Amino acid sequence: MLASTETIVNLLIISLSLACLGTLIFKGLLTERTLKLGPIRNPGFSQAIFARGALLSVAYVVLVVISRESNSMAFAMLVSLLPFAVIGLAIGRCTNVLGGLRVVGLLPRQPMRDLKWCAIAIPITLLFSWSVGLIAMKLSMRYGLRISPGGHDTLVDLLKHFSAAKLLLVFVSAVVMAPLIEELVFRGVMQTSLLHVFGMSRWAAMLYTATLFSLTHAWVVPWQNLITLFVLGLVFGYLYERTGSLLVPILTHAGFNAANIVIALSLP
Repeated sequence: MLASTETIVNLLIISLSLACLGTLIFKGLLTERTLKLGPIRNPGFSQAIFARGALLSVAYVVLVVISRESNSMAFAMLVSLLPFAVIGLAIGRCTNVLGGLRVVGLLPRQPMRDLKWCAIAIPITLLFSWSVGLIAMKLSMRYGLRISPGGHDTLVDLLKHFSAAKLLLVFVSAVVMAPLIEELVFRGVMQTSLLHVFGMSRWAAMLYTATLFSLTHAWVVPWQNLITLFVLGLVFGYLYERTGSLLVPILTHAGFNAANIVIALSLP
């Protein structure tokens, strides 16, 4: 009976996700033409500045991968400071340009509109991520691929060794710091730089950034979750392109992480 109920719930989640995806496609909301309706984010920087931001972002991804293998705490701490250099460069440059912070979405133009986008995006993001995760797990079982239990290493550790202090640390890390830093680096700097330096289409920039976004998590999540993270990267990138506001992907990212922590803690 329990297995039957779980199957029904899984089918319902996947069906709702397909219905949402089908609606987006049918309405033409995923086309390059629709994405171009979003605000143009060009605060007047030179290509050299955009290129510098893109290179720093790529360097961050590479160093994260290396730090996962090195197991050096000092090196990991050093790598963790690089995003702040990228963010500092971006914010510093923006403040030198009239309206620069608003152009790149660091200051929202329409906060209430952004909050409405988040209210819609968070449940849809959860649906998409759960569906992709379920499909990845089923395919792994079908073809006898290795399946790693659990999710993000930080969440798995919290569930194994729960304490109020650890919960607070995970909340600050996953719901506050990670969405802020990752969205500023990957969407705010990298995705924007790819559009202006290499002249990529918005979809190409989103795909490239989502790939690097997922790879930075390769050593802290099971391989099946990388597919989910890639889809999440596309969602966050899409939200940024459509709204021009970083507030939307940041809050959607934070809401997604918070929901997963609550759900994980509520399960037996």
